[in-house]
Amino acid sequence: MQISIIILAQQEELLKQCLSRIRLYTEGSYELIVINDGASEEITRWVGLSNDIKTITNAQFVGVAKGYNQGAAIATGDRLVFIRDHMAVSERWLANLNACLDKYGDNAIAGPVSNDISGTQRVSFDCDNMEQLNNASKGLSIIKKGRYQSVTRIISNLFIINNECFRKLEGFDERFLLESYEDDDFCYRALQAGCSLYVTEDCFVRYVAPPSLFPEIPNWYFLQLEHNKAVAREKWGFDLTAALLNWKQPVTVSLCMVVKNNEATLEECLLSVSKWVDEIVIVDIGSTDRTKEIALKFTGFVVDYEGTHDLVKARNLCFSLATQKYILWLEAEDVVLPKDAEKFKYMLAHMGWNTDSVAMYDHYSFGENSNMAPTSRTNRLVKRERDYKWVGAVNQYLDIQGNIVQADICITHNKK
Repeated sequence: MQISIIILAQQEELLKQCLSRIRLYTEGSYELIVINDGASEEITRWVGLSNDIKTITNAQFVGVAKGYNQGAAIATGDRLVFIRDHMAVSERWLANLNACLDKYGDNAIAGPVSNDISGTQRVSFDCDNMEQLNNASKGLSIIKKGRYQSVTRIISNLFIINNECFRKLEGFDERFLLESYEDDDFCYRALQAGCSLYVTEDCFVRYVAPPSLFPEIPNWYFLQLEHNKAVAREKWGFDLTAALLNWKQPVTVSLCMVVKNNEATLEECLLSVSKWVDEIVIVDIGSTDRTKEIALKFTGFVVDYEGTHDLVKARNLCFSLATQKYILWLEAEDVVLPKDAEKFKYMLAHMGWNTDSVAMYDHYSFGENSNMAPTSRTNRLVKRERDYKWVGAVNQYLDIQGNIVQADICITHNKK
């Protein structure tokens, strides 16, 4: 797969650092395109020393939207990486960004975490030098390997997108001059078109504060910000940043269950949820009664698993077969009572886009204690793209990290 790396260059020293680190830490083949924004003679001279760089020169500063569009227009890669010259990459940066798109498909857009940018991409530590950057990047690459967070906003300092997807979105809106709000506008249109945006938590790229483009105008960035904010409001008729933060996407649910000889309780369990989940996936680990027959009344997605003594593998297999945005897991003895089902449906209709998991009450009291209020919660509904895994040899549990919502919903254990 061919990658086109498009660098918006406005400062010679920053470009040298950015480009040298790209060459040092980028594996595989790629195409380099440098937008010399502002016609710096130093940039022209320095880039001219390399014969593998395509160059576009702008006599005046045109900024992010137009500069990126110019680069994309001559790019030949299957995927486009847009990066500004004040971003310093490190080991496996592109491999980790690519892995995110490999996982989520042609309509995915991914950006890294960084030290001094707004929103969910910001991480709490900084790097004073490149050695610290390398160490931080290696650490995150190991600790956060393969972890991606679904978001509604990616900063234009650095991101990767499939070329075809970028062209379908018709690039950046060049009414946004220089910088600011061009990324919010792009992300909003991407979400409207059904694209998914992700932060690759295992990819850290350092933001290096650039010198002012217009040092003779101390408040130029504030003036620019206000101008582009007005452009966004005129275009959309509302606060674009607030709209991204409050973006709602339809929440769909896969019910995942592992069963064995549960004919006494399975039907009641499935009846309690089947009308409002979007998919039912059942893994059977060796039933000899009517369990599979009952399951097939509700879904054709019933899978036999021979590893009857490895419940963790069976649960993870079941999760891997789910296709909806969220996964609800239940035991065959669980039921969702009507009052809790109504709460569940209300929650799904109002759930925030950044919800990774929902913890719900477990009700295990029966007989004379059946009216006792449940006190413990379990993570029952999880975002599929977070790829959470079951762990534990004796007591299995989901290894959950991220934004966990505590819900006033009860799962009742129907022990018969």
